[in-house]
Amino acid sequence: MAKSRFEYVKTFELPGADALLPDTWLVVRLDGRAFSRFTDVHALRKPNDLRGLALMNAAAGRVFEELGGAVVCAYGHSDEYSFVLPPRADLYGRRASKIVSSITSVFTAAYVWNWPRYFDEVPLQYPPSFDGRVVVYPQTQHLRHYLSWRQADAHINNQYNTCFWALVHSGLEPSDAQRALRGTQTAQKNELLFSRFDINYNRLPQIFRKGSFLFRQASGGGAKGAEDTISSKGRTPGTETSRSDPGTGTCEIVAHEEHCSDWCGKVQASFRKNLVCIHQDIIAESFWQSHSYLLD
Repeated sequence: MAKSRFEYVKTFELPGADALLPDTWLVVRLDGRAFSRFTDVHALRKPNDLRGLALMNAAAGRVFEELGGAVVCAYGHSDEYSFVLPPRADLYGRRASKIVSSITSVFTAAYVWNWPRYFDEVPLQYPPSFDGRVVVYPQTQHLRHYLSWRQADAHINNQYNTCFWALVHSGLEPSDAQRALRGTQTAQKNELLFSRFDINYNRLPQIFRKGSFLFRQASGGGAKGAEDTISSKGRTPGTETSRSDPGTGTCEIVAHEEHCSDWCGKVQASFRKNLVCIHQDIIAESFWQSHSYLLD
């Protein structure tokens, strides 16, 4: 191969300078960049838009396909997604810059590419973007605590947002809704939803309350715990319909909630064999006992 006198600049690239510690869990977390504006411009439904969540899951599934077996599982809610690489992973020599940039670009490209599939009546006004980072966890317990943290955060944020938008849709100004919720605890928020809006929070779709967990089934069998996988046939356990006219003081928590199963089934149908998306408690010890192979 011909060489030029300019090739010396390659020596400034330090191979392995950003290599991550070997034999450790790697988590790449993506977050939507300026997504508050993005959701406003594209008029996404509040507090949750099934189309948007389905699109996020579809984009995450594409990461699994592009990176082969490098990713063992992923967890997402709202505008964030975390991808887990096992200690044995040697993707790009475990170079942080290559891993983060690859996962971020694949996810973002898939999000834009699949937009018309999930938002067929909403033209994309401008391209969204995601930022990414990688964190090293030396022990399996650290990884489980990380995933538990993200799911607990999903519940806290979703419960608050459900209350906030219920109040806003009932006629309160956003500042008044924030003031009404300031200092409230979980039980108080549940009581507010039930007594004022006739909404049982614990019966809202699990995709809202629990987020989405993607993984490959163990070879030779079905996914353990797949009873909570949403397919296009049938409704996810715990789905509640709550719609009304905002002018009456009640709230439409789930727009087009009858399509909840259809949207999630649409995502599942786009996945290749063995990749599944479930919406259940991944904090509980019982979940990991049933899916211990993910931590091997």
